[in-house]
Amino acid sequence: MGKSQTPDEAIEGGDHNIISLMIVKLVSKIPQLKILAPFYAEFYGTMMLTLVITLAVGMNSTLAPLAIGSILMSMVFAYGHLSGGHYNPAVSFAIMIRGKLTPTRWFFYAMSQVIGGICGAALGKYILPEEFDTPVPGYDEDQLGPAFAAEFFFSLALSTTVLNTATTVSVGQNSFYGLAIGFMVLSGAIAVGGVCGAVFNPAVGTGLLVIAGKGSDLWVYWLAPMCGGFVGGIMFHLINSDENDIVFGNATEINVEGAAVGGHIGKYRQSITSEDVTVKDFTGRSSMINYRGLGGEENKSLMRSTNPALSEVAKDSDLNEMAEA
Repeated sequence: MGKSQTPDEAIEGGDHNIISLMIVKLVSKIPQLKILAPFYAEFYGTMMLTLVITLAVGMNSTLAPLAIGSILMSMVFAYGHLSGGHYNPAVSFAIMIRGKLTPTRWFFYAMSQVIGGICGAALGKYILPEEFDTPVPGYDEDQLGPAFAAEFFFSLALSTTVLNTATTVSVGQNSFYGLAIGFMVLSGAIAVGGVCGAVFNPAVGTGLLVIAGKGSDLWVYWLAPMCGGFVGGIMFHLINSDENDIVFGNATEINVEGAAVGGHIGKYRQSITSEDVTVKDFTGRSSMINYRGLGGEENKSLMRSTNPALSEVAKDSDLNEMAEA
């Protein structure tokens, strides 16, 4: 964020004009807008996603999967910094299980997304030429099991993609998460669009079915994706244990051998021998004790200076290394 400027300085520097200054001044008097911004982002992103689905699928475009994946990617990049760019109650649920979203916030996210889905489908129905019908997700009467499985597993894959590209410390800040999410939906739409409609999103499913006046299959497009999001959140904790930044109870020793980091990072080792400590990740959010292979003596000196209470453990590490030598 740049330094504060007076209105005259902003205009002179070319950062603002008289119209933008008037808007900024008005917005500054409504602090509630900052609270509402993430929910608007989720509403708008879901509305645009559902609108594109309604139009592209409704007009039987062969490029519908590409259009759907592309708009999702664009919306994720557009508002990811504001709300996370979920646009999907199942994805938000997975992120809640991950621990990055409170249950209350998930509820309001889901409400925003469902309203956005309904508005997007209604707008799409209005825009569609008369000779085309609003698309309705569905499956053959004897294909409930395969349809449910397709929705579940691809929702699981979508949640897994979001969690592992956009919420992990080991991956860090990146500019590819939107691509990964968009291509995940694109591949799912191509693979199982003919089996279940490839919704993977309760908000989109609700919007399309409500506007079409057909709600008998609504439970499928809620239950399967939500189960996928739930399992995705649980699996994240099981597989990415290094991303958990807290340990409960008495910890006598915790060793992590290059797990969930990737071969390009290099292996590392954490050892904790104190009690009731908070264990954090290897990239710097740490109150931990001993690193091997990530800076050697320099890291130990830093730990002694920044965390004197843990210096005894670092000294023991020095003695161990001397004995090994």
